[in-house]
Amino acid sequence: MKQLCFVQYLEESHPNISRTVVDGRIASEFPSWFRAYVHDKNNMVQNFYLHQLAYGPKRKIHTWPIYFVNGFKFHTAEWSVGKKTLNCGVCVKGDDEGVEENYYYGNIKEIMQVEYLGEPTKQLVLFNCEWFDVVANRGMKVQHQYGIVEVHHRRRYSIYDPFIFARNAIQVYYVPYPGRLKEKIDWWVVIKTKPRGRVDDRYTLEVAYQDSTTTTTRVEFIENDELLGHLRDEGEYEDIEMSIEELEKEHDETDEESEDDEFDLENSEYHNDDTDNHTDDDDDDRNSD
Repeated sequence: MKQLCFVQYLEESHPNISRTVVDGRIASEFPSWFRAYVHDKNNMVQNFYLHQLAYGPKRKIHTWPIYFVNGFKFHTAEWSVGKKTLNCGVCVKGDDEGVEENYYYGNIKEIMQVEYLGEPTKQLVLFNCEWFDVVANRGMKVQHQYGIVEVHHRRRYSIYDPFIFARNAIQVYYVPYPGRLKEKIDWWVVIKTKPRGRVDDRYTLEVAYQDSTTTTTRVEFIENDELLGHLRDEGEYEDIEMSIEELEKEHDETDEESEDDEFDLENSEYHNDDTDNHTDDDDDDRNSD
């Protein structure tokens, strides 16, 4: 919604502005415009979370070479080198519903988690991707009769828009044509991967089988604090009593602490969207790839 306000602001101040220029200015100017707009008391923005987001993410990020989400196991392109399977292919849906050409295809360069100031904790996992060109017949071809999508693997998307939410990612892989087809040497066929469930049985409570002839047995609920710590509620937030002035003070203190820090590239072996820990079984699964 705020981005639409920014686009409206650009179109009103520059009536003849082109869409290409608008896209470029969104990438370069929207964050600073958003911060100024939200913090301007004349705009009467009362949503406390918008004030937190307007300061931008913290300077430190976490990165992983592997990430589980949506039933897919994603790798970065660098991590996929030398592996038996390539799990770095990614696809994301565009704005227009039901239009095959509006899908974007590419490869994952980096998997990162950013965190924003304030309480409750607000973390967001992003995929930094390199996209193939989406211009019809130049960078992408769609054969509707057979449901085949081809991408030109040497051409890249011209607009700087590399980041997507991990939750929106669909996994794909690319298959080249046989070498004897010279006219197809630069084209790859896109194959969508079917998501699969990944059962984590580390916290499964064993309950004895109850035969129909036996008496009813009462099973008491066991509260496991360690288990509850891994549950995330992404849709609801607890109201926090913190003033805008306190948030600004926290932002200033964070900037002072992080001024000389570099990105925290804590490359743990992998990250699961459902849990931040892993066991030896996960390491075995990784080594099998």
